[in-house]
Amino acid sequence: MNMVLGWLRLIRPINIILITLTPVALWAVLVRPLFGIPELDVRQVLMLGLALGLVAAAGNVINDIADRTIDQLNGRKNPLLDGFPVSVAWVMYATLNVAALLLTWQLAAELNRWAVASLLPIAILGLAGYSFSLKCVPLIGNVLVSLFAAGVPGLVYIAEPIIGENLIKSANAQSLVVYIIIAFFGTLARELVKDLEDKDGDAAAGCRTLASTWEEKNVLLLVNACLFVVLSGVAYLATIWYMTNVIVGAISWAALWFLLASILFTIFKPDHEGKKRWSVLSTQLKTAMAFGLLLLIIVGANLWN
Repeated sequence: MNMVLGWLRLIRPINIILITLTPVALWAVLVRPLFGIPELDVRQVLMLGLALGLVAAAGNVINDIADRTIDQLNGRKNPLLDGFPVSVAWVMYATLNVAALLLTWQLAAELNRWAVASLLPIAILGLAGYSFSLKCVPLIGNVLVSLFAAGVPGLVYIAEPIIGENLIKSANAQSLVVYIIIAFFGTLARELVKDLEDKDGDAAAGCRTLASTWEEKNVLLLVNACLFVVLSGVAYLATIWYMTNVIVGAISWAALWFLLASILFTIFKPDHEGKKRWSVLSTQLKTAMAFGLLLLIIVGANLWN
């Protein structure tokens, strides 16, 4: 297959761009305009976001390497099944991680925050462990991916101590914690739905996910619980932005709430059955998550002055 196309399919560039810009948007929305002088500058926040994006890209690559058999059984697209060399994928994986580590060490040296920098190697090892082993341990793999997703906004909280210092008295600081919760439970809901979609192929490959060990209705109950937490968090964010007169933000979060509510309606009144049902639901959840990331970027740009 075409090498450039295979490279792009492996790293999922749109996802990486969104991940890279998320810390920047959160910083622009919550730190710079609301808490005075931040510890990081915009260049350093971009470095942080890019390091996370590179690690996520490496995670995509190693996941495709590990999932060749499962993806073939599930009928999922995988460039390594279409002729892209596995050896080149391994080189890409190593290069992306090395680039992320170099960025992180540079940032740690500038800020003297080596303890925080140690979280990135832990994330790299965690994603590798997920790809080759933990994804087949019921719920553990799902939680690990969700922790990585929550860690993207979570690193902004860790990197900017001023947010923690204002946590008790500032609703805006609290909204970052709420976004971390939304990222975790939103990702967990989609991971569980993906397990439902792939349960036959996973079972054939000997991969014991939650969907292959629990009854379908019980997994769906857990998905609904996750979405209830996400809906509550989004409603809170819409309220906070309205109370602080950021009307664009309030309207945007309200729109996301209605989008998520429509997904719940789809769960209870599905238009499809079997694997198609879970494929549609997974796409809807991915769209909602991407919309939530775009909201941060749009609102962040609106508040930047």
